[in-house]
Amino acid sequence: MTAEQSFIAELTSDHGHLHFPRLTHGREVTIPVTGFFDFSPTHTFVSDTLFANRDLPRAPLQFYFLNIGGFVYRMFVITPGPLFGRLVGIDENDCLTAMDGPNAGPKKSAMFHFVDNNGNLASLDDPKSNTLSVTIHANNYSLKRRKNTSEGFIIYTGAGVQMNFTLKIIKRNVDSSILTV
Repeated sequence: MTAEQSFIAELTSDHGHLHFPRLTHGREVTIPVTGFFDFSPTHTFVSDTLFANRDLPRAPLQFYFLNIGGFVYRMFVITPGPLFGRLVGIDENDCLTAMDGPNAGPKKSAMFHFVDNNGNLASLDDPKSNTLSVTIHANNYSLKRRKNTSEGFIIYTGAGVQMNFTLKIIKRNVDSSILTV
């Protein structure tokens, strides 16, 4: 793992403000869903799921991108609050979620890379530019939005509308000790 290519960045989206409901509301959050077979109403826990919502103006989320080789990164939440230091991974429904580190098994962890507007892997080595427009891929699937809920669009890796992101690098060459603060 290389600190030279690891960095802290704010992440924003063209589909609304990114947020985790637990950070936005300061509590656990569920949303109503309809049962698949019997269409009965139920609720699902989404407190730690990443959403995009145009109606929730707030400060951009901050993430630590840990370079694990080449153009591949692990992503950790470093926005102050109860999710600080959590690994961002993919849950059983292919949604991006802030997971507890010890509970993030191999099936749930995600490797992220950035793709520029020309479809090429984006190099983040140019210190002249700290703001990039990119698509983000998790485990080789581009991040998309799905189902508009009361919390906004769910961000996940399945079929849907591809999302574009703006990555604003705040600090470069950061080692992983940032996660233990």
